[in-house]
Amino acid sequence: MRESWTDDRLDELSDRMDRRFDHVDGEFKAVRAEMRTTAAELRGEIKGQGDDLRREVKEQGTELRREVTEQGDELRGEIKVQGAELRREMKEQSAELRREMTGQGAGLRREMAGMEARLRTHSSELHAQTTETISGVREEIGRLHNDQLQLHAEMHALHRTMARIGWVGMIALLAASIGVLASALY
Repeated sequence: MRESWTDDRLDELSDRMDRRFDHVDGEFKAVRAEMRTTAAELRGEIKGQGDDLRREVKEQGTELRREVTEQGDELRGEIKVQGAELRREMKEQSAELRREMTGQGAGLRREMAGMEARLRTHSSELHAQTTETISGVREEIGRLHNDQLQLHAEMHALHRTMARIGWVGMIALLAASIGVLASALY
């Protein structure tokens, strides 16, 4: 026989459903409270990680600046040493050329007693050789000067490249930090 739906049965069914809904509402409230707590903890962790990343980026930027400055100082020191060495070499070569010219001049004067015409020809040859030597020295000095200018330009380019590397590294670190933060948020 079929049970009929009486008011008592309907009231009992309604009470059971109310108790179950109250239980489900309680569960939802507990889950929401847990989600709020977890979200607050995650925000705290993300803020801490963000602060750590900012500090690391700042430290690495400071370190890169220091390294670039040190390398620039080292390169300046090397250029200064090379410049001083080039000046010293030029003075030595100039003194040597003067000594050579003085020695040759003394020899020519000794030979002038009996062979004036021959010595004039010989003197002209020596003058041409000296001019050629001086011309070669000037060319060498010009090449050294050009090498020094090129070295300076390359060092300047290296300095710019290192600065760019520093900036690229900082940007990459910042992008990685943002990626970590974004992945942590989602």
